[in-house]
Amino acid sequence: MASDIFLGLMSTCRKIGISFGEYLKDRFYNRHELPPLGDLIWMA
Repeated sequence: MASDIFLGLMSTCRKIGISFGEYLKDRFYNRHELPPLGDLIWMA
C-alpha cells in the first residue's frame, strides 16, 4: 500500500521533471522550496 503511494509520487515527479528525492527532502525537512505537486501539475 505505501509502496503504491511512493511509486505514484515518483512517477508524477518524473512526468513533471522534478527530482523525487529532492521533493521528499523538501517536504521531510519542511523547507517548502518546491510548490505542492498539485500546483506543479497545473503549471506543466
